[in-house]
Amino acid sequence: MKDLDKTRETLLNELFTGLQEYGFVVLRDHAIDRQRLDHAYQLLERLFALPVEAKLKYDRVTVADGDTLPLAGKTPRAIPMQI
Repeated sequence: MKDLDKTRETLLNELFTGLQEYGFVVLRDHAIDRQRLDHAYQLLERLFALPVEAKLKYDRVTVADGDTLPLAGKTPRAIPMQI
């Protein structure tokens, strides 16, 4: 179990570094359902299609399990997005 924790921490560090340094990461050989990926891409397209003024109103996204993910800004607001 200790090795699993170390592997998880290594993965999270690599993901964070990739996102911080390059702005994206590539995940291969995962078991994520294609329909779920397509839905996530549709949500991202909708998000990026919003006018800048609309995007600046939000700094957090609420995902299906009720958790929130930070986007930007300082005030705690949320927009519902079903993933």
